[in-house]
Amino acid sequence: MSSLTIRRLLPTLVLGLLLACPPAPGPPAAADATGEPPDATGCAERGDADGDGVCDDEDLCPAGPDASDADGDGLADACDPCPVDPDNDSDGDGSCDSQDLCPGFDDADDRDGDGIPAGCEACADEGEEDVFSPSLAGCAGTVTWDSRSRLCGPGRVVCSAARWVAERGGATPTHNYWTDDDLGYDDGLVDGAFACLATESGGATCPGEPMRVCAGRSDPLGNRCGWTDCGYRSLRPSEHLGGCASNPTAGSLCCTP
Repeated sequence: MSSLTIRRLLPTLVLGLLLACPPAPGPPAAADATGEPPDATGCAERGDADGDGVCDDEDLCPAGPDASDADGDGLADACDPCPVDPDNDSDGDGSCDSQDLCPGFDDADDRDGDGIPAGCEACADEGEEDVFSPSLAGCAGTVTWDSRSRLCGPGRVVCSAARWVAERGGATPTHNYWTDDDLGYDDGLVDGAFACLATESGGATCPGEPMRVCAGRSDPLGNRCGWTDCGYRSLRPSEHLGGCASNPTAGSLCCTP
């Protein structure tokens, strides 16, 4: 091969050698102020305790990954006091909503020590004389009809007569109880025997002393019912309704809203 040919091929040979041999590695990264090489996230000095790539001074939750948020409330699970409750502790009583015994009220307020917070007791005095269903209870007392709501707990309302009939489950009351309805009465004969009914409309009225739930002619607190064993909107079956004039006081039926 002539010298001229070699001179012509030399640039091509040099370029081939350069492509075939990668460049030598450069010098190691300079150490930072701590004497350690900087980390990939740039947090060597500022810290990244949970290793999520966010420096501690910018980290929403230094205790765990910011992206882990099961309930979607913007709080990372590791820093969320209620990780499965979007509203966390909505009534501020120290119990997460999913574990709250009495939402909307203080779980710690249990004056009679029965395990039911006062805010979820059926009766204002926390003593239910009759529990007819989980949502309907009898709260004994001697109040007039216009004061009937005083006997119900803070999360309860006075029950309608219709709810009494639908939810009492065939139970017999031990005390007399007001409903929330201004019940009048009517009467008639069933198989030749006297019978009565309580109704929201029609029949005779009982001003200020409407028909109510009656345990009998008199209950343990001395409340009276002149009529007893009346039906609701019909003469039969008996729904333990009665009362009317000259029977001014009773307890109250209290229901969940």
